[in-house]
Amino acid sequence: MEISIVAKRDLRKTVLLYGLMVLLTISFISGDAFAEEKASPAKETAEEAVVVEVNGVKFTQKELDEKIERTIASVQSMVPPEQVGQFKANLKDKLVEDFVTRTLINEQIEKNKIAIDGTEVDKAMKEVEAKAPPGMTLEEMLKQGGITVEELKENIEFSLRANKLFEKEIQTDYVPTDAEIKKYYDDNKKRFDKPETVHARHILIKVDEKDDDAAKAEKKKKIEALRKQLLDGADFEKLAKEN
Repeated sequence: MEISIVAKRDLRKTVLLYGLMVLLTISFISGDAFAEEKASPAKETAEEAVVVEVNGVKFTQKELDEKIERTIASVQSMVPPEQVGQFKANLKDKLVEDFVTRTLINEQIEKNKIAIDGTEVDKAMKEVEAKAPPGMTLEEMLKQGGITVEELKENIEFSLRANKLFEKEIQTDYVPTDAEIKKYYDDNKKRFDKPETVHARHILIKVDEKDDDAAKAEKKKKIEALRKQLLDGADFEKLAKEN
């Protein structure tokens, strides 16, 4: 599968619209947008095949296969053999989606020249290492999760820089227009569709079989007092919380 993606977004708007449950909207289009950068089909091997391309950044079949194999190996004992095929298919979709999102965010990180202090990365690495079980090295722990130390460091650097980018963008004075909000809602109606619900409240004064006559009389008196308050216009919700 070969997909070209043209995704030019104003992250300034994107981050604020995230408050309306949107992070990045990506338009997948087929065509020759990046034809000049691709190898000819005749010369392209299976490993060199481009699975997805985001503004000139390619994710090859070889890279995808390596990530899938490592992940499958790390969870093999937890996935029933008959479910491996479906797990692999779902994993492929997730890895492609993650690549797209990460690449778009990286573009904005570079564009905004977001930098971090190396000590921040070192601190985060040490925090992860401290979580390794006794007698297990960081490398051994990460191997169980299907990633390398270098990948962990890259992920930490990316997360720290992305957080700084979002903090910077959220502080902007940009406010989404009514048209933008309506368009997002129209494009994502399924996310907002929820079945009708009913919230019920009740007041329960429990009479136990072991209660003596005096206790029963006291509870009956309380019930009658509550009934009178309700008939006089008392707030049912408030009485329910108090009783």
